[in-house]
Amino acid sequence: MSEILKQFLKNLNINYQENKAGKEITYVKTGGNINFLIRPSSQEQFANIIKFLIQNQISFYVLGKTTNTLMDDNKIYECIVQTNFLKNFSISRTEIEVESGLSMPKLAHIALARNIKGFELIEGIPGSVGGGIFMNASSGYGAIKSAITDNLISVKYIDKKGDIKIKNKEDLSFSFRRSIFHDEPGFILSAKFKYSKGERDKIFKKMRYYKKIRLNMLEYNKPNLGSNFCTYDIYNEIAQNNFLYGLIYKLFRILRLYKFFSNKSLNLFTKYYFKWRNDLPYSEKTLNSFKKYPHNNSDDLKKYLNIIQKITKNKVRLEIRLI
Repeated sequence: MSEILKQFLKNLNINYQENKAGKEITYVKTGGNINFLIRPSSQEQFANIIKFLIQNQISFYVLGKTTNTLMDDNKIYECIVQTNFLKNFSISRTEIEVESGLSMPKLAHIALARNIKGFELIEGIPGSVGGGIFMNASSGYGAIKSAITDNLISVKYIDKKGDIKIKNKEDLSFSFRRSIFHDEPGFILSAKFKYSKGERDKIFKKMRYYKKIRLNMLEYNKPNLGSNFCTYDIYNEIAQNNFLYGLIYKLFRILRLYKFFSNKSLNLFTKYYFKWRNDLPYSEKTLNSFKKYPHNNSDDLKKYLNIIQKITKNKVRLEIRLI
């Protein structure tokens, strides 16, 4: 089958590499060997390769910037299709259409350069537009709440049969960090957004506001995947499932030891309360994020995720994707 796939890719002039290490393409530098890493450069190529893989029952994953995906160091991947080269966009008088591989920060700056408002949130999210729509990337920190889907009109995608379809926003079942694509297999080709004009200074100020919050709340010094779980307050999730911890957590807040932008004291308390090892790779900024040191592998990171799931009694849903 590998020879048939190779010939298909060559016939359509689709970029591919054989025997690529996953850790060379992933944001947190994990992942075993990839037999075929395929990077289509157009929506047509993307649609053709997906249909071919489906029809020939070849196992595959579709990835973007991998900023929300943890690949397994011990796994061999038959085929990875990466959308990084799908980054074209077009702008009309009232709409902007963007391919799925364009990065969210790039889209935010494209909008800023044209005095387009409504995309300020995504400037600080280091993923692709397709990934942002898949997980309904949003912010609930601070006074302003926003999501990448606020101005979304429709999404063009490839369904599980390999056919190209379009769904309007109201048919995409968006909820907190979730979309219909979690339940119905689909691979996003592009998205169409409505927009309105604003004042550049105000747009820029709002972008800085969101980015500052993310810099304060999430880990940036070491490779990480942002928030690991679907919650704005991982400590409250832990408190709800551990009575004594919950009482002390409330005391932390009353005494202002738990500050909005600094969780270091609470992290230290949590570590000793649950008798964690000193080498657990959690972020000092929030227990809802790990940070990967050079010696850590995917098993180390998964062990930490399992610990958090255990102390929350599996009542908090994973936000990141494990493949």
